[in-house]
Amino acid sequence: MTQHNRLPELADYVRQVRPNARFNMPEVDDPAPLPTQQPAILHHIPHPRNRHFTGREAWLTQLEETLKEGQTAVITQTIAGLGGIGKTQLALEYCHRHLNSYSLIYWLAAENEVTLAESVSGLGIALGLPMAQLTNPQARLAAVKDALSSKPEPWLLIIDNADTLPPKVVAAVLPSTGQGHVLITSRSQHWDALAKVMRLDVFTPDEASHFLLERSGQTNEAEAAALAKTLGYFPLALEHAAAYVRQAQCPLREYEAQFKSQRQAILAGGEIPIAYHATITTTWELAFEQVHDTLGALDLLNLCSFLAPEAIPLDLIRGMNAKTSDFLQKADVWLPELLADPLKLNKAITALHRYSLLERSGDVLTMHRLVQMIARDRMGNDRAKLWAAAAIELIIAVLPDWRKLHSWQEGSEMLPQMTAVADNAANVGFTGERLAFLANWTGFYLQHRAEHQLAKPFYERALAIREKVLGADHPDTATSLNNMGFLLQAMGDLPAARPFYERALAIWEKVLGADHPDTANSLNNMGALLRAMGDLPAARPFYQRALAIREKVLGADHPDTATSLNNMGFLLQAMGDLPAARPFYERALAIREKVLGADHPDTVISLNNLSWLYHDLGNVSEAVNLMRRAVHIWEKTIPNH
Repeated sequence: MTQHNRLPELADYVRQVRPNARFNMPEVDDPAPLPTQQPAILHHIPHPRNRHFTGREAWLTQLEETLKEGQTAVITQTIAGLGGIGKTQLALEYCHRHLNSYSLIYWLAAENEVTLAESVSGLGIALGLPMAQLTNPQARLAAVKDALSSKPEPWLLIIDNADTLPPKVVAAVLPSTGQGHVLITSRSQHWDALAKVMRLDVFTPDEASHFLLERSGQTNEAEAAALAKTLGYFPLALEHAAAYVRQAQCPLREYEAQFKSQRQAILAGGEIPIAYHATITTTWELAFEQVHDTLGALDLLNLCSFLAPEAIPLDLIRGMNAKTSDFLQKADVWLPELLADPLKLNKAITALHRYSLLERSGDVLTMHRLVQMIARDRMGNDRAKLWAAAAIELIIAVLPDWRKLHSWQEGSEMLPQMTAVADNAANVGFTGERLAFLANWTGFYLQHRAEHQLAKPFYERALAIREKVLGADHPDTATSLNNMGFLLQAMGDLPAARPFYERALAIWEKVLGADHPDTANSLNNMGALLRAMGDLPAARPFYQRALAIREKVLGADHPDTATSLNNMGFLLQAMGDLPAARPFYERALAIREKVLGADHPDTVISLNNLSWLYHDLGNVSEAVNLMRRAVHIWEKTIPNH
C-alpha cells in the first residue's frame, strides 16, 4: 500500500500561508531529544546470582583489571566451539560483584542477529528512548549508541553467547566513545581485532572438588577429587553430577562408577567423541535415565530442545493443542497428559529441574544450549523431525492474523522462539511445508519491523522448501516469490525484485485465473514496483487491471478496492494529472471511513494523500481541514508520538 505521508511538509506550507491557523502537529522529522538524565541505577541482568559460584578468583581479578583499562573484554575458552565452561557464570558473577560500580548494566542476547537486534531495542527502551517511533533499525541503533556515548556515568554491556556472530556485527552495536565497558562471551576465539581475549579454562582440581562437595552436600574429599578428575574438571559436567548425587542421595564414588559404565556404552556406540563431548553426554544420559520415570518429563524436554534456550514462556506450552499433531497422539508420547493436567506438568518441570536439565523462574523456563543439543541428538533423526514438527505447530498456533501485526503485543517475546524453532527444525533436516509457512511468517514479521536484512534468509528458506515440496507453479510458491520481491523492493534493490514479482504473477494467472484476488494483488505489486522505478506509464495498466478485478470480485466498498483507488490516485498525481487523481482519492477515503472507521491508520493515509492533492490544486482551506483531521486521529491513536 502506498504510504504517501507528507503531512509535516504540508503543515509547514500551511503555517506560511495561514500564520493564524492553530493546530498541533507532531514533528515527525525531528526525533525527540535524547534524555540527558537517567536513573541513578538501571540494571537488566536476566539471571539471578549463582549462590554456588566457586573459585575463578584469578579470572575475576584479570577481568576487572582488563575492564579498568578501558578495553572490551571477551571471555572465551581454550576448547574451541564448546560450551559449558562457565563463561556466562563468570560474567554473571562479575555483574553482581559490581552492581554499584555502574549506573547501567544491560544484558544483550547474541545468539543471532535477530536476538541481538531485539536486545538492543530493549536497551533503548530502558534508556528512555522513543524506540516505537524509530521504525528504521539503523535509526534505533544510532539512538542507543548516541545515548550510551553521552551517558556521563559508567555503564556495562554484557553481550552473551556471541558464538556465531562475526565480530564486525557485534562491533556495529558498540559505541565508539563513552564511559562504558563491554564484556562478550563467546565460544569463538577470533575476537582479537575487537577485544582483549581471556581464554577461560576448566576448574582447577581444588576448585572442582570444592564445587562438588558444596553442591552435592557430600563430605568425602577423596571421592570428590577422584570424580572431579574423571569429569575432566568441566564445570557443566560437575554441575550435573552434583545435582544427580544430591537428588539420588548416593555417594560420589557410586556416581563415578555409573558414569564410567555409561561412558563405555556411549563410546562403544559408534563415532568416538572428544573427551569433552563424551563427558557431557554421559552426565546427561544418567540424568535422562532418572527423569524417565516421571510421566512426560522427557517429552517436555524434547519439545523445549527445539525452542529458544532462554525465556521460554510456560504459557506457550500450557496453551498447546496436542490434537493438532498425530505424533503427539501416539501411545509412547505423554505430553498431552501434561497439557491436560497442570499438576502433572509441574511435576515434570520439577523433575527436570532437580537434575539441572531445566530451570524455572516464575512462568519462564530456561534450558542450556548443550542440553538442547544432546536432547536432539539422542532422539535419532526420524524422531527429531517429529518433535520439530510439533514445535513448529506450537509456534504457528499463536501467530496472529498478519493484518493485525501492528497490535501484536507478544511479538517481541515470541520472535526468539520463532527463529529458534525455524533454525532447529532445519538443522535436523525437517523440510515440511509447515516449516516453510513458519519461515515465511518469521520473515514477514521481521520485515514488518523493518529488519529487512534479517528477514531475507527466512524468506529464502521458505521459497526453497516450497519450490522443492510443492512445486514451481504452486500458489504458495507464488506467495514466497511475491514476498521476496516485496522485500527486495523495500531494501531498494528494484531490478532484483522485478523477476520475483513477474514469476509470482505468471503463477497466479495460470493457476488461479486472471480475475482472482491474488492475481489482483500481484498486479498491484507490479504496478507499485514500476512506479518506484520511475516508469509511470508502464505502471498504469497494472494498477487499472488490479482495480477492475477488485471492484468485480470483492466489491466496490472492499478495503482492497480502496487500496487500488488510492494507488491510482497517487499514480495520476505523480503523472501530473491532478484533476483525474481527485475522484480516486475521494472514493478511497469514503470507503475507508465507512468500512474501516474514522480512526483507522489507512483512513489517516487517505486523509493525508487527499490533503496533499488539495494543496497541489491550490485548495489550501480544504487541505488544512483534512490535515487537522489526520493529525487529530494521529495524536489520539499514538498519544506519546
